[in-house]
Amino acid sequence: MDCIVCKFGGTSLASVESIKKVCEIVKGNKNIKCVVVSAPGKRFKNDTKITDLLIKAFYSSSNNKKFSEIYQEIVKRYKEIIKGLGIKISLMHDFKELKKALKEAKDYDFVLSRGEYLCAKIIAKVLAFNFIDAKDIIKFDSMGNVDITASKTASLDFFNTENYFVVPGFYGEKKQKIKLFSRGGSDITGAIMAVLLKSKLYQNYTDVDGVFDVDPNVCKKARKIDSLNYQDLKLLANCGAQVLHADCIKFLQENNIVLNIKNTFNPSNFGTIVANKDKYNGVMLNLQKGLYFSVFKSNSISSNIESIRSILNQVKVIKIIEGLDCLCILANRELQEYKTCTKSVEIDVINILNLSYDKSVILFNVLSQLDQEILFLVKEDNSVCFGVNDGEKVLNHIYEKILTY
Repeated sequence: MDCIVCKFGGTSLASVESIKKVCEIVKGNKNIKCVVVSAPGKRFKNDTKITDLLIKAFYSSSNNKKFSEIYQEIVKRYKEIIKGLGIKISLMHDFKELKKALKEAKDYDFVLSRGEYLCAKIIAKVLAFNFIDAKDIIKFDSMGNVDITASKTASLDFFNTENYFVVPGFYGEKKQKIKLFSRGGSDITGAIMAVLLKSKLYQNYTDVDGVFDVDPNVCKKARKIDSLNYQDLKLLANCGAQVLHADCIKFLQENNIVLNIKNTFNPSNFGTIVANKDKYNGVMLNLQKGLYFSVFKSNSISSNIESIRSILNQVKVIKIIEGLDCLCILANRELQEYKTCTKSVEIDVINILNLSYDKSVILFNVLSQLDQEILFLVKEDNSVCFGVNDGEKVLNHIYEKILTY
């Protein structure tokens, strides 16, 4: 059977209980030979991720403010995890290194990398796997890009078909110094490990059952997509959907590695399969094609307008309008299973992001006057998603009303 590489995100590693679930998943499949981990995430809504605590501690120190309280909070989190798991491992040397780096406040990348580094050491101990520091395998070239050739050479000293590994995500090495990927870069680490180990399957574990046609946090009737191709997954990532890091997708697609997005807290769910080809291990994947996701985070729009435009040009999009600090997308979709639709109809979905509360209310009032059914949703951050029949005709009317308000 093929070697499987698994990556677990911060939510999957946030608490003792969630870590136990991770270990059950790994121990339940002997083909999982490489586990990539993020830093512990939020345990509850108002909690703080370890990475965010590290950022806060670093900048407190660099601004000549006290960081000891934040540092102690970080140490306490890890000690609680160790105690809860009932393992014997000393991280005192690593804690001292972190404290020294915080005091000097010079090496930002090193400080932030400790979140994944310390977590990986703990997970390796629980699983009785080998710990491999990502800096010893993942190499960057002088331009700051991942050097796969150099990484393959470095990995020869560590990989053996009989060995099992835990690797911290989010960083590698450039000129003998720690270098971070961009935020969410543990996804990239997992993809690179899959390439280096010549794995045919990469499993990415999150806290949702897979990829959905719309944001399940926005719409309770969101539908999971069982399988799709990499081109559509890139569309989602480049448009700001929090699915997978775009660079991770690139490595997987180029090396024909099948991606399986699964839920740590519901591992029996098959999740979503993403691939280039219609078959994996002889099983037909029936890859779906089309524009699925249509709710994008507003903070991703300004920096990705050209990327979004170029990708949307490749799919069935009627019109794109920019303005009002938002991006409006009008595209064909079928939403027959939503309560707002009484029968199977193809409707136009319009998404307007980053509207103020007042403009959201006006938008709702305008739509309410139309003689048709409406799918209308507003997120906590006032992002707006709505669907109507004959959307192209309605769009100009709505947009005019908002702009003249």
